[in-house]
Formats: sequence, C-alpha cells, structure tokens
Amino acid sequence: ERASTDRGDMSGLSQQDHPEVVVATSGRSSCQTCGESIGKGENRVGMVGRSSGVSCMKWMHPQCFALNMRIEYAPTGRARCNADRDGALIGKGEPRLLMRMMKTSCGGEVVAKAQQIYKPANAAALLTRYLSVEGVSVTAATIGGLDELEAEHRQWAVDALEGRDISSREVPVGTPATKPRAAAARSGGEAEAGGSEAAALPKPAAKSAAKPEGKPAGKRAKKAAGAPKGVASAYTLWCKEERQAAEYAPLSFGEAGKALGAKWRSLSDEAKAPWVEASKRDRARHAREMEAFAPAPGSPSAEAAQPPTKKEEEEDDDDDDED
Repeated sequence: ERASTDRGDMSGLSQQDHPEVVVATSGRSSCQTCGESIGKGENRVGMVGRSSGVSCMKWMHPQCFALNMRIEYAPTGRARCNADRDGALIGKGEPRLLMRMMKTSCGGEVVAKAQQIYKPANAAALLTRYLSVEGVSVTAATIGGLDELEAEHRQWAVDALEGRDISSREVPVGTPATKPRAAAARSGGEAEAGGSEAAALPKPAAKSAAKPEGKPAGKRAKKAAGAPKGVASAYTLWCKEERQAAEYAPLSFGEAGKALGAKWRSLSDEAKAPWVEASKRDRARHAREMEAFAPAPGSPSAEAAQPPTKKEEEEDDDDDDED
C-alpha cells in the first residue's frame, strides 16, 4: 500500500492522534529511529511529538515504526486504549499493544519519545494499514514482545491483532515484566487517559540555573532555511554501518541499541579512529557548505547558520524531523 497525500496542516495536533502514513513531499525529513533521511516520494509514518514545547509531527520509516511496536502485559491497570478513550481501563496483566517512536542516543540508550497504548483487538484495523505499507516485513505474528507472552496467550494476541473475532474468548492475564524501582518513582506511573503512559517516557534532565547570555532561556535557534545538514558524530557514522551486521538481526530494536552502545564503548581508540576521522571530514564538509550558504549578516537566520559546537553536533536536529 502507498499513501497518496502528505499532511501539510500541523495545527490542532494531539499526541492522541493515530500515527499517519503519508508520502514525503520533500527529502528534508529524517527517521527519528534510525536517523537516515526519508527521500521525496517515499512513504513515512508520522507520530505527534513535542519540540520546544510545541506539538509537531515526527517521522519514521514504515519499517522502523513497525519494528518499534511491542506487545506486553500491562504493568498497571491505569491506562486506557487510545482507540477507545471512554472505554474500560486495560487491566493489569492484560496484553496491550504499544505503538512507539524510539530514538537511540549517542551513548546507545534507546528511549521512547512518544507512544500510544491499544487493546490488541482495537488496533487490528490500524495495524493492517501500517503493516501493509510497501517495504514493511513485520507481521502481526512477528511483532516484538510476542515471544515473551505465555505460550497459551500468544495465539489469542495474534488473533486479536489480525482482526479475528475473540469476543467469546476470555482476555488472558499474565505477569507483567518488572520495571526498575527508581525509574518507576521518577515517572509517576501511567496516565489514565489518551492511551499514553508517562512511565515509559523519559524525563528531561534538570537544567542549570545559569543561563547563557544572548539567547532566550530554553530556546534553540531555528535552523536557517536551506542550511546544510548537521555534522554526524563518530558514533552515529559507525552505528549506521554496524547496525547492518547479521548479529543484530534477531534482536529487538531496544536490544540492538543497547548492544551497539556497549560495543562502541568497548572499542579501542585505534578501532574508533576511522570513524573519528570520518566525523572530522563531515565537519569540514559542513564548514564548506556553511561558508557557501552564508546568510546575510544581521538576518534572522544568521545566528542559526553559525557552525555547530562540538556539543551541538551530538544533539538531534528536531527541526529537520518536523518537515
């Protein structure tokens, strides 16, 4: 299946909106999960996220979005299905489907930047649309987490996800995976409405009281229109190639991210050297392109056109992803 239209209107977005499959109208967006660019005319899946306190659409490759999905036993009984927000709560231990936007940090940590929670049967129609997109190899029977359910519960979950009638069958209840106590204390538990769960989303780090001069507090300079692509770190360049190795194929996205981060940290300086040099070349490329780009002094985009600091080059550029 191939989507025929893109979403140009970003007004009225809500994190309760179902993920959308659209065709990219430009080649300026990149996948939130793998970091690769999404070409003009390619299918992409959008989920509503937050950037600088504003709701905006974030994009993923359809295959990455499908790999991010997970079915699990509900850890509490306080979440509602995003497809039935006035319906009954999902009981503790009942199977639930998570549709997630995952990102991997430079340190290899995989985090959920946004997610929606569904009862498997209520998600069947949506799931059929997402998994039928060209290039998606995931099926209802291979969604992440199924193999962690009790054996007698897996077929019920697959039947529900594939849209079969399960109304006469009892909803199975299993034992939820144990979450780290410290993480649970920080998160404050699940949200009751909207099919979202605060416990699974990362909390922003505490900000220092000292504010840099010359920039509004809490604001990032907007990227100038047409500005060159940011500098790729050594880890990012290495990870894009290493991720293709066969040893990561049987791992879930989260497991692969942790394995990549651990392997990178274990590499010697000599092994990292080619990627460090590649990053330096990319920095030089960025400097050349920025010099050619050179917005007029004093223009609104002049500050945004300055070469990135070493710290900034390691940060994700959310502005590109909103396109």
